[in-house]
Amino acid sequence: HVAEVRAEVLGLARRLPTPEDVARRLADILKTEPVAAVRLQCLATLAREFADHPATGEALLAASEDPDAEVRLRAAVALGPRGREVLLAIARGEGAEDETTERAVLALGFYLTTEEAGGILRSALRTRRETTARACLRALGQRRGAGVVATLAKVVAVEKPELAAVAAEALGATGDASAEAPLVAALDSRHAPVRTAAARALGQVGTTGAVPPLKELEARDS
Repeated sequence: HVAEVRAEVLGLARRLPTPEDVARRLADILKTEPVAAVRLQCLATLAREFADHPATGEALLAASEDPDAEVRLRAAVALGPRGREVLLAIARGEGAEDETTERAVLALGFYLTTEEAGGILRSALRTRRETTARACLRALGQRRGAGVVATLAKVVAVEKPELAAVAAEALGATGDASAEAPLVAALDSRHAPVRTAAARALGQVGTTGAVPPLKELEARDS
């Protein structure tokens, strides 16, 4: 029956022609599709397969105002520099879950200024979006300046151990000698992860002045 089956398959194929303009069809679907997951798939296909098509640019701009934060995030990333303000709004927590706001921070990368990272960090700490807070702490660790060290030092001093340890690591990553004092103070933390992170960070930014307190810590804390 192979010949019969082949004829049926070919007949079916002739009744299922490829649309002349797939990108335009997908862009049209985005305008009316009620399910966010489907809109997300349409956007992903447009960005991957039809990046240079005019309909894709129009669809991405429209999707950057989508009610769903994940859709807005995907559109903003695909838009590149034009999507920066959308990513900032998501990172600040506008109608988005913690993981989504974290991905917005990561997507911004070095386009995120020190002031913006600090503001998003404060908002994340206030609303207990800890995944986003960790992303902001690491971003600040790649920046320089007294304000950065002061912000990270405060987190080391007052936040829960998981966040304080990340902040201590970020202080080391700054390469700023002024980070030594808050890191030495963190060696007396009640929490082992904070002490460990502070000791490692002092290996990056500590001077000879950090050696005695490190030796004292070694003596009392294996």
